[in-house]
Amino acid sequence: MDLEEKLKSYDDTLCNSLQGVIRSCEEIWKNPLLPEFTCHDISHSKRLISLLGQILSHIEETSMRLKKGELYILLNAVYLHDIGMQSLKLGDITIDQLISNYREEIRKRHAVESYNLILKNTKTLLRDDFHISTIDEQYLPAIANISKGHATDYYD
Repeated sequence: MDLEEKLKSYDDTLCNSLQGVIRSCEEIWKNPLLPEFTCHDISHSKRLISLLGQILSHIEETSMRLKKGELYILLNAVYLHDIGMQSLKLGDITIDQLISNYREEIRKRHAVESYNLILKNTKTLLRDDFHISTIDEQYLPAIANISKGHATDYYD
């Protein structure tokens, strides 16, 4: 099941908002800060969404199917869950100044950094402009929590 098409069939406004987030994510991932790490860019998110479509297709005809707001939140969370990889700092040390022994700490903390960036709806990151202007603030806490929850240290 194509989840983005499903969202479009539910609500054009939410779909257009998601498209704005996708464009923002494409921009932020143009120059990965840690290119030697596992791919965290837009293609990673698209692969996850494809897998989620396969999983969710099994409940599509049931009362458990995702409602339009739930699908919108999930899709945004998938696109935004790794943006913390693009703005990390340890204390006052920027990612460009980090030495190799901090790299694992970056990997560990990126989920909570993504959470913080989404909640702040930030306008600028350390290196790039990034603003999640198309998301209604009512959705930000849920999107941020799902994004943070993708790391095992942060879900219950």
